[in-house]
Amino acid sequence: MLFLLTGVIVFRLVLFGWGVASFDFEKNPHENYISIWNRWDARAYILIAEKGYHPGGVAADVPGFLSRFPPLFPGLIKFLVLVSGLSFSLSAMLISWLSFVAAAYFLFKLMVLEFHNRARAVMAVILLTVYPVSYFTMAGYTESLFLFFSIASIYFLRSRSLNISGLTAGGAILTRILAVSLGAPMVISAVRGICCGRKWRSYAGLFIFPVLAFVGFLAVNKIVSGDMFSFFKDYSGNPVARKELIIPFSETISRVREFFTGLPHVLNNDF
Repeated sequence: MLFLLTGVIVFRLVLFGWGVASFDFEKNPHENYISIWNRWDARAYILIAEKGYHPGGVAADVPGFLSRFPPLFPGLIKFLVLVSGLSFSLSAMLISWLSFVAAAYFLFKLMVLEFHNRARAVMAVILLTVYPVSYFTMAGYTESLFLFFSIASIYFLRSRSLNISGLTAGGAILTRILAVSLGAPMVISAVRGICCGRKWRSYAGLFIFPVLAFVGFLAVNKIVSGDMFSFFKDYSGNPVARKELIIPFSETISRVREFFTGLPHVLNNDF
């Protein structure tokens, strides 16, 4: 296991070196080997960690935009800065890296628990590490922390450590609101357990922590923007990162329909 996690770290160091070597520092002399990874959402999380949800000297709509970002990741960045003296950018990257290694560890344990096959578990960790878009886990984004909490929550759920599963699910919700989807396997597990004679009280911790985390995120939105659902309004109205509730697979069906509808026109023009 130690050898596998060492391999994960080495691969990330190679990927980090490749990114630094590929960047044109001559055209961007103000950048350094850490700041080149500080892009897009990473800047928002670092801004929250450094100045809070109401930073001064910004446009009036910025706090509303920042309300979409749950508080745990920037809170951890701030904590690490205070205890270590590291920069905000480096602290964000360090948390991301450590979280990814932790996610790989729990993925290995989950695969062994489910399949009783260490070779499959090793392959799962390798595929997670070399997956093309895993480079997002290199920067100060929430992907690594979200993976860690989500995989750990499922692992503890399957190993019947229900309170810890609920606690890690709450951490996932406070990292990315998408983690509310973890409620589905939790409900299924609870229903099956109760039907098999397990007391319903034993599932209290499994649901209390995620509910408290979700309520906490709504409270952040209420305090920041005056509307506990401002994050959802920003998601649905933002042209760059639009998110809204849809019927499952409706977008896929729409794209397939558009393809076959437009295919005769393309064929007529090309041939």
